[in-house]
Amino acid sequence: MVRHVRCLPWRVRAMLVDDRTLVLAKLMDVASLRARVHAANIAQVDTPGYRARAVRFEDAFQKALASDSDSVEKLFMDTTNGFLAKASNTLNDLARSATGSLSIYADQLQRQYDLFTTRITAMDKLLEDKRARLERSFANMETAISALQTQESALSSLADLAKSLKSSKDD
Repeated sequence: MVRHVRCLPWRVRAMLVDDRTLVLAKLMDVASLRARVHAANIAQVDTPGYRARAVRFEDAFQKALASDSDSVEKLFMDTTNGFLAKASNTLNDLARSATGSLSIYADQLQRQYDLFTTRITAMDKLLEDKRARLERSFANMETAISALQTQESALSSLADLAKSLKSSKDD
């Protein structure tokens, strides 16, 4: 299972912490799309007597609920073929620990996370090595500058001595 849930996208995190609402909503979207595709294939424009009309789900659902509430209840609540039973079975299949899509996806995310952590650690090591190398170079440069300043001071003293000897010789 994923150790760092907060690192995951919110949709995946919602599924991993057993928030089935998001998955149920997605399943309902898929079921709605499937119903629209079936309806579109049942009666095409060239079907005799076909008249296109828009049907709102809410209106059709309310009408069906008012006319035959037992059938609507059975559609959702039937323990073998009802929507909730099928959705629950689908969610259980997705979340199954060894072979479920969510488990496989969580394992893939964990492997990616581990790989990124390893890369970050390696890059931190490279950065630290480069920093140490630059600090050594800087220290060596400071030593060289100090030696050059000492030599410059000695040469300046010699030049002053030579100048004073020349001026005393000229007097």
